[in-house]
Amino acid sequence: MRIFVCEYVTGGGFSATALPDGLRREGDVMLRGLLGHLARLDGLDIVISRDARLAAADLPARVVPIAAAQDPWPVWAGMIAAADMVWPIAPETNGLLERLSAMVLAAHRRLIGSTPAAVGLCASKFATALHLSAHAIPVVPTRRLMDWQAGMIPSASGELVIKPDDGAGAEDCFLIAPPDTPADFLRNQASPVRFVVQPYVTGAAASLCLLCREGEARVLSCNQQLVALAHGQFHCHSWIVGGMERYRARYEPIAQGIAAAIPGLAGYVGVDLVDGADGPLVLEVNPRLTTSYAELAASLKANPAAWVLSVCQGETWPDIPLPRQPYHLRV
Repeated sequence: MRIFVCEYVTGGGFSATALPDGLRREGDVMLRGLLGHLARLDGLDIVISRDARLAAADLPARVVPIAAAQDPWPVWAGMIAAADMVWPIAPETNGLLERLSAMVLAAHRRLIGSTPAAVGLCASKFATALHLSAHAIPVVPTRRLMDWQAGMIPSASGELVIKPDDGAGAEDCFLIAPPDTPADFLRNQASPVRFVVQPYVTGAAASLCLLCREGEARVLSCNQQLVALAHGQFHCHSWIVGGMERYRARYEPIAQGIAAAIPGLAGYVGVDLVDGADGPLVLEVNPRLTTSYAELAASLKANPAAWVLSVCQGETWPDIPLPRQPYHLRV
């Protein structure tokens, strides 16, 4: 059975421009981790696309190169048509993941991932917060920056966080501290409509690795994120996979609530949280592989790719062990 793993960043999505170094590193970490897991499974013919500027000789897959300035979308369409199933990995930014997922379903191939509708909802931090809040799931209050008014989002410290509504990771994520205000930030932005604003919540940065299907979820691991603040901008530089397992009991109801609220979530899903004085609050839902996946197999002493394929193909839920030890992943 042929599986096409389409990792957007390393697979040719930036063929016409410079490769963003941070996204390239994270994309390669996820891709190499996943390919290593898939290569251990019997009966799979693994195919990937690859930006021609990147090394590919050591990857356990058949590689289709994407040349400089080549449009990858027609190539991906042909690779989707030639595959039995497709595992897309792409940023939600600008609807990229939603577009890839829709292409798979339009070609009547097995999608290893969430429905386009679920991806479209999760692509917007504002829409996600609004939707989850309506389902009684605790979230960090989120408003569109263009709608900001003084006092609209109370913050104990007066500090606010501004980030792209459809951004990936900590990309363009800024801390605004008094006397600066979002109004000052707005004046310096060519496209202010793309940003949201949140109160700065002090607490532990955490993430969850989930396995989802039809409104159900299983928590694979509870992770710690190590985030730095430099010159007013956040940077997530490493993860401890399994590093927040002691809080599993408080995170599992949130995971189940998210899956029930967004039943189109399927396969691997990541959730970012901040765990502070008011308990865990959801920051965003990522309906795709996240960087933590790269050390998930080492932490669980098992092959998570096998579980994802099984769940996405409608098979019975697998028995999932608890993480045996935390693993530090630095990108």
